[in-house]
Amino acid sequence: MSTGISVGAMVVQAGWFLLAHRALSKTGGYPRDLAKLGQFIGGALVVALPPAALAAVEQAPAWIRWGIGGAGITLGATAWIAWPYWYFLAARHLSHVPKEVRGGAPRPRRRNIGAGS
Repeated sequence: MSTGISVGAMVVQAGWFLLAHRALSKTGGYPRDLAKLGQFIGGALVVALPPAALAAVEQAPAWIRWGIGGAGITLGATAWIAWPYWYFLAARHLSHVPKEVRGGAPRPRRRNIGAGS
């Protein structure tokens, strides 16, 4: 029972990720690479999780379970592994450190923390 609830929650989360990134990709200010990766992650999980779950619980012949389930697991695992990379890209886009600086590496930003700094 809890596995079904977990898979259902992951499908809802992946669906939200897909729809949110589809909507955000149409705005001009959202980074295109984040939108494309988010759409892939959400879409792949929405497509992959139900067949993988059904293949795991159904009493079908082994070649169907391994074929359908294996394809679902492979696609879902690829999206699941890509999800942390989405967070990395989001952090890069949110940071205000330039990608390249002429003349060498960027100097560390000085933070004004405390009275004496």
